[in-house]
Amino acid sequence: MSRRGLLVALLCGVLGLGLGMIAAYAAQPSSSTGGSAIPISGVSPSVPIDEPPKPPKTAKDITYPPLSPDLNLPLPDRTIGNDLATWTYHVPQGWVPYAVCTVLAECPPPMQTDDLLTQQQAAQQTEIRFRPPHEPLEGGYSLRVKALDNTQQFDTEQMVALDFLQSRPNACAPIKSPPSVAVSGYYPTQRCVKSVPAMGERQATDRPPSPP
Repeated sequence: MSRRGLLVALLCGVLGLGLGMIAAYAAQPSSSTGGSAIPISGVSPSVPIDEPPKPPKTAKDITYPPLSPDLNLPLPDRTIGNDLATWTYHVPQGWVPYAVCTVLAECPPPMQTDDLLTQQQAAQQTEIRFRPPHEPLEGGYSLRVKALDNTQQFDTEQMVALDFLQSRPNACAPIKSPPSVAVSGYYPTQRCVKSVPAMGERQATDRPPSPP
């Protein structure tokens, strides 16, 4: 290679090295100075961020006035019950009865839930609701009364005198039940206690009626 060619090659090498250093310097991230450090929201964060739960939506308050602390509660003059028992209960002065119709407490047609009842209809219900007069059906105050089925249920730990069991090793007694039930089926009619000497114990069972 001639001297001129060598000089041109050397000059090209120096020029290329200089341009590479300039490009590398320009590609470096610039550092900012001054100001306070603040967090920056990522466009697509790699870690999911749980948003705080939103408060549940609540209905607006009704315009009906609140209950007075001097609300008059007369003596228990209303009754509710079934064929086995009857209870008396209080109702705030002036509150009116409404129907409550459920699967277990059906209303005679055409009566429906929240129908205003007469005094005679209210006395025949096994479940009833009372509200202040002219109060909206939703969002207000109410008193709900229900007669529960108090049919005695068998309790394996009920206490029975040992002398009675020994005097009647095999005895049955009828189970009290209402004349009608909401769901048809074979309900127990007798509760029997049977002595089992071989096991040194007594067994109690409830017997359903024989199917027709």
